[in-house]
Amino acid sequence: MPSGKNRKGKKTNDAVTNQRAETIRAENEPEVDEQQQKPQEDSDTENVDDLLPKPQAEWFAMVIKNQVKRHIPEYLRRQQAELEEMVDKKFEFLKQENNKLKEELELAKSEIDKLKWAKDGINRTLSKRNNEIEHLKQIIDNVDQKQRETRVRISGIAEEEGEDLEKKILKLAKNSLGLKKLKSSDIQVSHRSGKRKQMKTRDVIVQFTDKPTKDNFQQNKKKLLNKNDEQKRIYINDDLTEYRLKLLYDARQLVKRRKLKAAWSQYGNIMVLKTDNTLKAVFNYEDLRRASGMYGFEEDGSVTPDESVLDVDRLSSQSMISSDY
Repeated sequence: MPSGKNRKGKKTNDAVTNQRAETIRAENEPEVDEQQQKPQEDSDTENVDDLLPKPQAEWFAMVIKNQVKRHIPEYLRRQQAELEEMVDKKFEFLKQENNKLKEELELAKSEIDKLKWAKDGINRTLSKRNNEIEHLKQIIDNVDQKQRETRVRISGIAEEEGEDLEKKILKLAKNSLGLKKLKSSDIQVSHRSGKRKQMKTRDVIVQFTDKPTKDNFQQNKKKLLNKNDEQKRIYINDDLTEYRLKLLYDARQLVKRRKLKAAWSQYGNIMVLKTDNTLKAVFNYEDLRRASGMYGFEEDGSVTPDESVLDVDRLSSQSMISSDY
């Protein structure tokens, strides 16, 4: 049987051995970072099932669900109210802006209406002035033509140096027109028109002492058709104003295009024979358009010139009418 001293020494040896074993175990174990240990601690604390008994955990989860169900509608209602308020404010702003735009649009329309009214007034005034100008031009043209009522324009009389025009006119009247009684005293003045040009025979303007003598001279011009070729190339016409001369020229262009049957001058007026054999006097290009029937009708009933109609603004540069009717 061991003695007490031996037993005490044995316990001391065992304690020393255990302490050494713990020291060796601690030295061999890996060091664990405190931050790595913290999530484990947090997860342990957040796990309700580990902290509470199962019945209590289920009751706690039900309470949380009920609280969530009770507060979600309230939250949605607040969000909806805030959204509706924001939409209402935006709508009111847009409504005000729209009203401003409407007011500005109405003001612009009012200004446009005023401008249209002013434009219409200006157009009416211009139209009235243009009509007055055309009327004045017509009066001047009539006065000018009235002064020419005792004149004739003769084309085709050969031009010579130092010629005696009066003698040539009397010879034409007696030999070609059969006017044996025409005397030198019946002729007030005679002359060539315009400046002399090479290779071109100028017309002869003859002014008689009175209109009956002139009319008698002109009425016999058709007798030239029965004469020789040289005399057939002589034409006798009214001494027309520049405007009427050009109007007659364009009327004869329409005859060539078969829009009219004939065109001639008579006592200073332009006469045309329409395709329906109707006789008409034309005093301007509007009359000429209507007489030739060169109009197109729009769907709204307005009358517009046909594309092929003669240009009113175009004035022919030809000063001599080379055909007669």
